[in-house]
Amino acid sequence: MSDAITSSTAPNKGGRPRNPVPPKNAADVRLLVGQEVVKTKPRRLRALQKLLKSFEDAEKQAALDRQSQLQQEANELSRLEYQRRQQTGALLLASRKEPKIIESLTEKLAEQDARIRSLTEDLERLTNEKAVLQQSADTLAGLKAEAASEVEQILGSKLEAEYKELTEAPVTEEIIRRMEAVLLQLNIVRGRAKNPE
Repeated sequence: MSDAITSSTAPNKGGRPRNPVPPKNAADVRLLVGQEVVKTKPRRLRALQKLLKSFEDAEKQAALDRQSQLQQEANELSRLEYQRRQQTGALLLASRKEPKIIESLTEKLAEQDARIRSLTEDLERLTNEKAVLQQSADTLAGLKAEAASEVEQILGSKLEAEYKELTEAPVTEEIIRRMEAVLLQLNIVRGRAKNPE
């Protein structure tokens, strides 16, 4: 059964269909995997699984980068807080000597407080983003496990059906070679199902 012609695959004037829009994220790839596994002879399944893994790895790396940035902001906030306490002590000491020094230190202290407030807001924002990214990573891991299980079941069923059909066919060297190849693939699929990564 041929795929339905959509706006992205409608034929050009020469009759050749346009190239489909490439997937942009893991969700697009999972959609393509779902479309591929229902085909009688899926051809791009392995490539799509590799592409899905690359998108998921990129999203995990983005989460790690966010976490690193969050840690840097926290360290900077601690450093500024320490400086503020030191400047507060210096301000109290200078208050007995020079009014101009007091004014200068007061301005610096106000600038530090403003920067601390800004960094605190950034830290809260990054913390919220980290929680969202972690939730997305957990969801992606669950979807990946479900998709892998469904793919193994579909492939196993198709291989079992093909093997049964071959056992009922007249025995020839070609049939025997095909039975051996199908049996090998079936054992691989069953082994993955028993020992998932």
